[in-house]
Amino acid sequence: EQIALYSEAIYQAYKSIWLKAKWDFWDPNTNLFGIGKNIKKDRIQRVTLGGDIYLYRLADLKLNYRFNIETPQKSNDEILTQLYFFF
Repeated sequence: EQIALYSEAIYQAYKSIWLKAKWDFWDPNTNLFGIGKNIKKDRIQRVTLGGDIYLYRLADLKLNYRFNIETPQKSNDEILTQLYFFF
């Protein structure tokens, strides 16, 4: 069995600035209903904090920082950026 969960909260701080917080979780081998393996090493859980800045009517800049919740050998957090043009 597999389980996937996602949650997102958005707040409009200013007319063209939106702040976001996201959480996602995925477990490919869950033991939810007593069937399957309960392996904790393959679970993925992430928290993303960031926002959208609407520069002009036709452009959107997305800036995010993603925390990977696990115990890796080295840091694997991510900075995500996206420049989006509407047309």
